Amino acid sequence: MLATEDTFETAIWALLHFKTLVLAAVTFMLLAHYLKTQRPKNYPPGPWRLPFVGNLFQLDLEQPHVVIQQD
Repeated sequence: MLATEDTFETAIWALLHFKTLVLAAVTFMLLAHYLKTQRPKNYPPGPWRLPFVGNLFQLDLEQPHVVIQQD
């Protein structure tokens, strides 16, 4: 039975080339990014964001706990 699984796995890898897998991964990542950043036309603008910092510059550093708790 192990020989059957080995040949099936070999056949699958023979059909899927490395370039095909890379192309599919890049296409998926671009599509996911597009869907994640897409907003409706009448969506209000939000604050400008920086990666890994977020909206840290908009906080009052004297009392950050008060600013975070505000609605």
